Amino acid sequence: MGNVESLLPPIDDLIRWRWRQVGRTTSTQDLVIADAEEGAPAGLVICADEQTAGRGRLHHRWESPPGVALLCSLLLRPEMSLEQSAQLTMIAGLALTDAILELTSVVVDLKWPNDLYVQQRKLGGILTETAAVGNVLRWAVVGFGLNVRAPFPPEHPLAQQSTSLQAVCAQLPSREALLRATVCHFAAYCRRRRDGWSPHVAWAGRLITLGQQITIAAGGERWQGMAVGVTPAGALRVRRADGRLDEVWGGEVSLSPRS
Repeated sequence: MGNVESLLPPIDDLIRWRWRQVGRTTSTQDLVIADAEEGAPAGLVICADEQTAGRGRLHHRWESPPGVALLCSLLLRPEMSLEQSAQLTMIAGLALTDAILELTSVVVDLKWPNDLYVQQRKLGGILTETAAVGNVLRWAVVGFGLNVRAPFPPEHPLAQQSTSLQAVCAQLPSREALLRATVCHFAAYCRRRRDGWSPHVAWAGRLITLGQQITIAAGGERWQGMAVGVTPAGALRVRRADGRLDEVWGGEVSLSPRS
């Protein structure tokens, strides 16, 4: 990818998708949010070779050495309410897993609400940030980081928890190919959503969280239950031991490995 703004193929009849590649930055989220506030139209995609202050959900840091990950953020101006914005995270998860399967034949799982996993190790993550007037979105920025090559040396504390496409596929695609495939799938899912389709059923079908005993830590409380489903707005439905059904909207969720 070059260092100047370039056009992506014409993949949407309503959005002119285009990308810009940068070298080192704090976060692609910061760059796209700044452009969003200045009035940039939907369809802007900014990718970076390195982030010095990448972030994830719940203010977690996203560590990524130079040149090993696909680090991107997409600008959208969708006609949706603030409560519906989690569907953009769902669509990003579906698009990323579709793109990886298409290019590598590797099946990637999703972990509620925004992580990508392969063989019980984290491959990537998604972060959606929004601005709204009242309950109507002004813009949404969907960012994702995907480990293409091994992000950490074996002695690093996170090495046993993470993985990369390089570790699980026979032929490694380029970051540009992954970007193009992901944006194509993302745009296709967005078109379907504009026609009335909800992504939550397809998303639920790829969540390794469902059907498992999980532990939720939120608001100073820690409790366990069985993850049994998701709502169209993205909440996790969890059945407690006493039979009560709760909807979880945030916090840390951990799960046991599948047998």
